Amino acid sequence: MNWSPEAKSILKQIPSFSRGMVINNVEHFAAINNYQEITLGTMKAAREEMKANKKTAFPQSMNNNKNTQPIENNNQIQENEEIPWTEEARKRVEHAPDFVRPGIYKLMQKKARLHGYREITAGFLSEIRDESMKLASKRIKNIGFDELRMDAWDKAKEKLKSAHKKEVIDQIKSFLGERTTRNEGIITKFQAYLKASDETVKTESTPPPIWTEEAKQRMERAPIFVRGRAKKSIESYANQKGIAVITGELINQYMKNIPSFVRNKSQ
Repeated sequence: MNWSPEAKSILKQIPSFSRGMVINNVEHFAAINNYQEITLGTMKAAREEMKANKKTAFPQSMNNNKNTQPIENNNQIQENEEIPWTEEARKRVEHAPDFVRPGIYKLMQKKARLHGYREITAGFLSEIRDESMKLASKRIKNIGFDELRMDAWDKAKEKLKSAHKKEVIDQIKSFLGERTTRNEGIITKFQAYLKASDETVKTESTPPPIWTEEAKQRMERAPIFVRGRAKKSIESYANQKGIAVITGELINQYMKNIPSFVRNKSQ
């Protein structure tokens, strides 16, 4: 299904954790209504139909289609099916070292099911790579390093009990030692994530803010599949502002920074 440039632009603004679900539902809406292309108008019409089912935020007709099930059952339906890769995404993985390639294939299948993707693209691969880099940066900080250094691997080995994991670290060190060029883009990202992890630690040490009854009721009206992430995002926003109590007004302030398509779907 073709997406217009305007529709693609809106799609990129939607958080990755819900983008796959939006794609699935908008394309389903377009197919059953004989749309040849998904435009901004198509997305708005699909959104209205999704809002009509307040419990799941999915069109009621989807429940009658055996090939398209609510996201709650998505993992179960595709458990034994391999999610296809685009040619660009598969070629990128083929350039990865042999010892990490199987892990990438396994992780991407798991993440694609989790996020509701029907295809693994190069863009989604980049998102999960960045997510993994952030996690790795946090772990590097936890063992006492604030920059990328080869001796961090030795320190990590000391904390591991698994012989297999220690072997993987040796393979990584050997691979890095043989490289004659550096991927400066990746190095720059890692350093940025290392710096950001300091701010994350400070945020995590802050006690969670209190929700007023009005704010709780607002949150309960949000679709179930985005409620948990939205709650964390709003609490993080409150912590950044130094606010101890989350009110309806604070939620309004937070929502101003969210794309209108997502904001309207959550209200």
